[in-house]
Amino acid sequence: MKLRTWLVLSFVGFTLLIVVLFGAIAYQIAIDNQVDKEIGLLQFPLKDQAATMVARNGAIRWEEWLHTAEPGEDINLVLSKSESGGLRPTMSSTSAIPLDSDMYVPLIKRISAGETGGRIDLSGESYLWIAAKIDSSPYTLLTLHQLNHHVTSPLKTLSARIIAAGVIAVWIAVWGGLIIAGLFVKRQEKHNAAILHQALHDELTGLPNRNLLYDRLQQAINLWHRAQKTVALLIMDLDRFKEINDALGHQSGDQILVQTAKRLREALRDTDTVARLGGDEFALLLPAGDAQQATLLAAKALKALEPPYQINGIDIDVKASVGIAVYPDHGNNADDLIRHADVAMYQAKQQCSGFMIYTTESDTNSLNRLTLQGELRHAIENGELSLYYQPQVDLMSGAVTGVEALLRWRHPQRGFIPPDEFIPLAEMNGLISMLTELVLNKALHQYNIWRKTGIHLTIAINLSARNLHDARLPAHISNMLSALKIPPDHIHLEITESAMMLDPAKAKQVLDGFDNIGLGLAIDDFGTGYSSLSYLKRLPVDVIKIDKSFVIDMTKDESDASIVRATIDLAHTLGLRVVAEGVEDMETLSVLEKLGCDIVQGYYISKPVPPEELVRWLADNRFKPGRGKAVAG
Repeated sequence: MKLRTWLVLSFVGFTLLIVVLFGAIAYQIAIDNQVDKEIGLLQFPLKDQAATMVARNGAIRWEEWLHTAEPGEDINLVLSKSESGGLRPTMSSTSAIPLDSDMYVPLIKRISAGETGGRIDLSGESYLWIAAKIDSSPYTLLTLHQLNHHVTSPLKTLSARIIAAGVIAVWIAVWGGLIIAGLFVKRQEKHNAAILHQALHDELTGLPNRNLLYDRLQQAINLWHRAQKTVALLIMDLDRFKEINDALGHQSGDQILVQTAKRLREALRDTDTVARLGGDEFALLLPAGDAQQATLLAAKALKALEPPYQINGIDIDVKASVGIAVYPDHGNNADDLIRHADVAMYQAKQQCSGFMIYTTESDTNSLNRLTLQGELRHAIENGELSLYYQPQVDLMSGAVTGVEALLRWRHPQRGFIPPDEFIPLAEMNGLISMLTELVLNKALHQYNIWRKTGIHLTIAINLSARNLHDARLPAHISNMLSALKIPPDHIHLEITESAMMLDPAKAKQVLDGFDNIGLGLAIDDFGTGYSSLSYLKRLPVDVIKIDKSFVIDMTKDESDASIVRATIDLAHTLGLRVVAEGVEDMETLSVLEKLGCDIVQGYYISKPVPPEELVRWLADNRFKPGRGKAVAG
């Protein structure tokens, strides 16, 4: 705005300067031309008068010619040569100005210099003077002609020239204004385009944002009413992106988003739209696509994300979940279509299916999820969550040596809610730290309760991947153990394999902190992640827990049995103990015993139970391998 004002004022000032300059020049030219014209007109009769006076008997009868001048008439003088050869006034037609007045000095000098006429100011008046030498005599006839008003009036003398100067100035002003206006319009159009692009596009990836997607979706729906073509909307969310973002930093997270945007653009047709809705959520719009085409595109988009992302020299695997909704089958307007695609996406994430098409059943589950999000915090704050404990049996001694603490939520209206349902909600909503604190407090206080009754068991506590990003957690747990006087080696922490390998360097730093305290460390769900064995041997872990998905069917599936056998051999080679989860029958227990597994847990031994029930179970039973029952001990 300041620049525009400055340019306009500068242009106006420049135009006024041109008008003034042209006016001044025109005025001077007009005056000079008029003076020259008047002098030329007066010189001829004056010369004729002088010639007549000489011709009259050869004598000059001054009295006949000179007479008293009236105001406004010409003043006539006779100049004669003095003894020194100069000119001096001899006679005058007026007595208003004495002959010996100094006012004649400038005129006499100019006549003596050979001038015959000109303009001069005398006694505050402007005169034209004309001098004519009278032939064969020492006299010179001088006439002073007072300038007429029309000669000195700018309005009369400059009218034509001022108009001409004004026309030129206006012409310059018009073209200058057009040029400046064009520059302003072009600059404003560029500025408006930049503002519009910023309002409709994501700053990080350059993709259309939610506003532009909504507009294009609405246009596609309007087109359907004319062409009767279906419209498909896909919403994609990156799996575990927050963990990656927290582990590697926001800058690395931004790089992943930029690379994802590039891969999705390359996977789509030019007529389709890929947009970033915010965070790690993207949308794909097929303005003329059905459910089958949408599923093909979903598979293509997921395949485009499969190659590892190179972030700061680290290979990162990024997975995603896609929800699909098709107009008009899954919604009557753009808002419903977006919401239903989001619901389907969440269901795909829950079921790890890659992509799903919206169903009314999944919508019901989504409403439940939204409700649970609000109720979970209330449950944590009001003590609705509790710990159950599942016994772990040492196969060599047959004794129960430890328990795994498992979080349970018994909802007042909904009843029992599985951990797989509410723990992901806690991780997404930032409640996982509160859950971890709750589990630690309950488990450590339960340890002291059991110890006072003579029960000495190690307690295994599960940690979330988010806990590995908290460098202060080792010191916090150390303070809790010191306050409660609990031996650190009686507390084991279980961390999933995938969580540790998400950011191995940071995970090792936190795990080293736990190890320095003296806590036992176990890798949970081993075999389901993507750990590097060369890195695994450098981690300060004591135990490997084989995931139950391999144990449950190992007596029926030779592949599972081979994985379990190889895992046990690998762990023992690395000097680690092995815990097998999911022992559901005696046959599985016997095979694990033959393979040299160290510790087992599962429903065959005991399901997770409340602490009071566990005490009764311990009092009434001692599990002995090979006997198929729990006996006293």
